[in-house]
Amino acid sequence: MTPRYWARIFVVMLAIFAVGMLVARGVKRGTMFVENNFPASLGLIHANFRVDGEQVGDIQRLQFMRATPGRVDSTVLTVKLTGDAAALQAPGCALRVVNAEPFGRRTRFLCTSAKDSARLRLVRFGHVALLPDGKQVTLYVSGDRESDLQLHAYRGTGGNDSGDVDIQAADGNFSISVNGREIVRISDDSSGGSLVIRDSNGRPIVQISGDSDGGSIKVTDANGKTRVNIHGSAPKRDTISSH
Repeated sequence: MTPRYWARIFVVMLAIFAVGMLVARGVKRGTMFVENNFPASLGLIHANFRVDGEQVGDIQRLQFMRATPGRVDSTVLTVKLTGDAAALQAPGCALRVVNAEPFGRRTRFLCTSAKDSARLRLVRFGHVALLPDGKQVTLYVSGDRESDLQLHAYRGTGGNDSGDVDIQAADGNFSISVNGREIVRISDDSSGGSLVIRDSNGRPIVQISGDSDGGSIKVTDANGKTRVNIHGSAPKRDTISSH
């Protein structure tokens, strides 16, 4: 089973969890919990990196640099090239990011001409590192979106904390660290997977696991008290064959 298979499983499990939160705690409280803790950037990691709609590579790492709490000063994307990056690295291409408030599934990357760059008053907002050669391509944002991007580029657990946010995906693992402290980890292999979200003290607040036999969801509040503890098993397959 591939990492994308387990990613779909986690989306379903989180959807079920979100519904449970909505029912148990009310729409507003449940929605806020999911939005504040489940990183919007997860949909971008290990996704295809496209420029003007053309696939160039896969995003393996996403970093948000923050000098002050909650404010993103710049962004660094690490992309493993799988296609032709000539257009991306051409002198006439100013790589612009759009729909990045927050960075997520709707985020797009466009080559902007010199004429449009002047009209949009592009400002630098980090860079894209291309693997395996390590070349860098400057990342821009239109001047009228810079302030919004600084405030909303990253949404998820640790969003208002100090320090850089580092999101990585490799070898079936996905992790988010804030200022060097891991707060989210998703692991998967051929038999199953798990998701853990931790608070600022490193204590697990959400734990989700699943395999071919079933899954479980456990939620702990700020005082360490268990609020949700759900276990489910998969239906047993009928091993009796007809003749």
